[in-house]
Amino acid sequence: MIFQIWLESVNGEYVEMAGSASALNQCTDLANSCIKNVFGLPMIEWCNAIDFPSRAGSEYEYIENSPSAVPQESDLIIFGIGTYGHISVFVEGNINSFRSMDQNYPLKTPCHIVNHNYKNVLGWLHFKSGIIDDMTDEQKKVLNMLQTYQKKAEHSNLEGAMNALIGNVKELGIQKEAVSNLNKDIKKLEEKIENCITKEEYNKEKEILQNNFNEEKKQWELVKKEEIAEVIKTAKEELTKEKTNWEITKEEDITKAIETAIIKSDKEWEEKTKGYNEIKESSEYKFAQLIFKLLHLTKKETK
Repeated sequence: MIFQIWLESVNGEYVEMAGSASALNQCTDLANSCIKNVFGLPMIEWCNAIDFPSRAGSEYEYIENSPSAVPQESDLIIFGIGTYGHISVFVEGNINSFRSMDQNYPLKTPCHIVNHNYKNVLGWLHFKSGIIDDMTDEQKKVLNMLQTYQKKAEHSNLEGAMNALIGNVKELGIQKEAVSNLNKDIKKLEEKIENCITKEEYNKEKEILQNNFNEEKKQWELVKKEEIAEVIKTAKEELTKEKTNWEITKEEDITKAIETAIIKSDKEWEEKTKGYNEIKESSEYKFAQLIFKLLHLTKKETK
């Protein structure tokens, strides 16, 4: 399963694993990709394909080519071609021919399946197992998931895929924290809005105040009329006592008394309504009006 996933991940791609900038996407890069991502072993770096057997180490068994020998899946096939040789990864075959995953064969070609015979094949490196075969089913499952992610995320190797995945997890944590903080801010804002008086409540309070004011005004007007009538009555009584001068002074005195009563009542009415006008002109009252206008506009927009 792991090998098949790896095959699919590299097929049609250029693989670069180790080496110098002047030797990119070589056949050895493909072999090292298999070594690292399938076998789980350290790469064999700074080495020509033909020298892989001498550098492989005890984790591998080197099998020389013979008429009856057939490589196994994922074996590294060593070709004695040219000065540096060639290396590919065995996929399937028999004693006469086989198919392998090759890179840079022909020159400058990406990873792809190539049909071979055993001409120029010197032998092959067989991984002695151990690491992957000794894995638990759960570990293999995790490795398969990582290799699937590697392919989907288009990473050339598992290490890059792992680093990207870890970065994504960290970024996700940051985003979750940001969302959590935003939700907290929204909740606080909602609490503040709930504590604000609504437009309906404002209109109700306004109506109550207006009704109270109108009622007080009516009462005051009645009192005002009664006081004027009382002043007139008193004036008449006083003028009656001086009946001799009544005809001369009644019009003047009555008019003056009425004017005095009106001026007095107007001053008292002005004092009475002064507090109401100050409230309407206060910054608190205007701020409240602004709040309700904003709430009203917000509700219109949300509809």
